[in-house]
Amino acid sequence: MTVHRGIVGLMPLTSLQATNSLLSLEWTIAVSPTRTWSLLTEETHLKQWLGKLAQGTVAPEASFDVDHGDGYKCSSSVLDFETERALRYSWAFPDEPTSEVSWEVSPVPEGTKLKLDHSGLSDLIDSYRDGWLVHLTYLALIHRFT
Repeated sequence: MTVHRGIVGLMPLTSLQATNSLLSLEWTIAVSPTRTWSLLTEETHLKQWLGKLAQGTVAPEASFDVDHGDGYKCSSSVLDFETERALRYSWAFPDEPTSEVSWEVSPVPEGTKLKLDHSGLSDLIDSYRDGWLVHLTYLALIHRFT
């Protein structure tokens, strides 16, 4: 198991844990939970940090596809949706086993603590660790420009 803590100053990452098939990241961003929720769920913001919402919507019991570039799409079905608190959905690229992404949004004095758990990754965990660190860096920065 890999554990990293306290990389504050370099980026808003406060915790990173990787086990056999579960990646957990905690991130602190200087915006409200309401704003953080909109960054996670609204089409206008998703395209700025994750990919273009090609189909559907991020809403209760909905399905959506995110195009990560050149038509490479991830299909997801929302499994849990608690506004401004928790979001969980399946994560399925055509050439990978289906996995699951869950988000927890919590208020903290600095703004919002954002926890990401991505489960079912097995041998893809290192690739996803690096990818999520990049995407979350974009997420943490876009609030300054939108």
